[in-house]
Amino acid sequence: MKYAKYIPGAAAALIILVATYLQIRTPLEEIRRKTLIYGRDVIVNGEISFSADDPSRDGSPHNVHDGNLETAAVIPYPGKPPEGSFILLDAGLSHFPSDGNRILPERNPLHVTIYNGSCTKCTTDEFKKIPRIKTIRFEFLKRRANDPDVEFLFPETKPVQIENFTLHDSPGPFIIPVKIPPPKLSKQYPENVFYYRIKITVLDIHAGTQYNDRVSVAEIEYTDRDADGNLKTWK
Repeated sequence: MKYAKYIPGAAAALIILVATYLQIRTPLEEIRRKTLIYGRDVIVNGEISFSADDPSRDGSPHNVHDGNLETAAVIPYPGKPPEGSFILLDAGLSHFPSDGNRILPERNPLHVTIYNGSCTKCTTDEFKKIPRIKTIRFEFLKRRANDPDVEFLFPETKPVQIENFTLHDSPGPFIIPVKIPPPKLSKQYPENVFYYRIKITVLDIHAGTQYNDRVSVAEIEYTDRDADGNLKTWK
């Protein structure tokens, strides 16, 4: 029994040892994939307060890429000048980390898919309660990838495609082709690697039956194709 007081310390040491082992055994590739899939940001202009009697839809901006068509981002409309109402979100990278290979396989941008309104399977009355997007300015943006610890800067984000679109008053989906050339070969990060972002500015809305100071969008998806021809939709 004289060793009983050392058991908690030994157990803690064992836990740390196992955790360290598992961390070492976790492929770097998997860590990179998790970061790219779940580490994307969404930025909007302003916030909307929701009442306690509507807990199912909190209006969070991140609802546009949560993979759930029955939750929505709800943003103020019209937004504060000069930007107005917009949603800016990370789409993906022009290249994807490869398994133990220094050459980064390129990914060809294909299209962006928008699901309009606060829900897709709800009743017509529920769908029309909150305004939906009618006219948008669509911008596909890219920024050169770099190592900020080396360059001490973040490269400028530049639009490579700007178009206006009108969306019908229905959930959709509405598919917008991305019209930019495929990325060049990258032998090592950050050579020829770019960050892609999507900006959707709301220019006009389909009026709501209960609110008209906001606008809702259920989901925004980005689809690209890898070097082997496989499609990937980033939700």
